[in-house]
Amino acid sequence: MPERAPLVVAAICAAALGAIVATAAADDRRVAFAFGVPHTGMVATLARGDEACQRPIDVPASADRVRFTAAVSEGTAAPLRVWVQRGEGAASATVLARGGGGAAVEAPVGVREGERVAVCVESQARGTVGLYGGPFQVAESALYVEGRPVPADLSLEFVRAESRSALSLVPAMLERAALFNASWVAPWLLWGLAAAFAIAVPALLTRALRGALRDPDPPGPGAGGRR
Repeated sequence: MPERAPLVVAAICAAALGAIVATAAADDRRVAFAFGVPHTGMVATLARGDEACQRPIDVPASADRVRFTAAVSEGTAAPLRVWVQRGEGAASATVLARGGGGAAVEAPVGVREGERVAVCVESQARGTVGLYGGPFQVAESALYVEGRPVPADLSLEFVRAESRSALSLVPAMLERAALFNASWVAPWLLWGLAAAFAIAVPALLTRALRGALRDPDPPGPGAGGRR
């Protein structure tokens, strides 16, 4: 039986690894990254022609669209011009926010990894439009409404046109993880640690299982007989 221990451990580890890979492959994700905090309330109210800008925003991952939440009157549709300012250029699009509480709005303006941008929303509606966000939290960025700073941040999500599986994002996750450590911690080191972990755990389990099968059970109470 001890000689079968490596096969038992290998089968268990292979099954666990297969389950993790299958789960990660089926986990589709459109959100490239999010900015600010989940919206807790309305942080800006725009009249026609007013604009709100969140700037600057450092882009950690490329995305094709910007998503945010707006509030317009029930039964109406408010046109909003959304643009991303980068250096000397800008990309813009006009989208409709439909009435009825907080409506998710997705504008087809993209960002690229490594850029520093501003995201602006201008109301072209007849009535007022509210934008959702949360308390001021990102120290390097600020929300400006008509050029004046507001003690809050917009809730923004930067999404891809097509979803990607969590499995395909593992290399990017390791690259970003390396940014939050000492300078000598590189992505290749994290890959090496992951490989070492994958080898060490089965090896240690095999050794423990072999030892448990070879060692006799400890004698119970009274096993020494009567005196």
